[in-house]
Amino acid sequence: MNNYLTKVSLNIDPLTLDIRNPEDREYRHYELSLDTINPEMKSFLESLGVRVMMVEVFYTPPFMERGIHIDTPNGGDITKLNWVYCEGEHRMHWYAQKAEGEVQKNRVATKLVHFTKDQVELIHTEVMTTNNILVHVGVPHNVRNLRYRRWAICFTISKLNSTTRIPMAEAQQIFKDYIIQ
Repeated sequence: MNNYLTKVSLNIDPLTLDIRNPEDREYRHYELSLDTINPEMKSFLESLGVRVMMVEVFYTPPFMERGIHIDTPNGGDITKLNWVYCEGEHRMHWYAQKAEGEVQKNRVATKLVHFTKDQVELIHTEVMTTNNILVHVGVPHNVRNLRYRRWAICFTISKLNSTTRIPMAEAQQIFKDYIIQ
């Protein structure tokens, strides 16, 4: 187990709909209503003391490398709960920051910090396929698809009755009974 990505086994569909569209060809990023969360998943997360603040979906076509970014302008130790569906291997990379990035708005009007390759240094890579994951999004990171299409459902999570994001070590503790070694 590391501080960047932890695989978990959650045998509940995250949403009431299937986001995998075989017609997808171009990169897509969009937000879904919290009403699309499967009520069983919502109850399960609440039993762990977790709530979902936002649901995002990403479709990444084959051979695409996403930009290097931090998911919030402030960065820090923050975790998302993701469901990744990929027809084969893809890679997720994390970087040490060497210079300040540029704050930008993404396609769903939230802010992120974008970095060029010369502003970061690679520190960790995970080879992945289809998985549920806890992912550290408060440091520079990106995804590189190989020959396969990739869909991701991303839950921005916090503790119940809070808007404070959950650090990775705390998320690993919360989901300890579901971690895959």
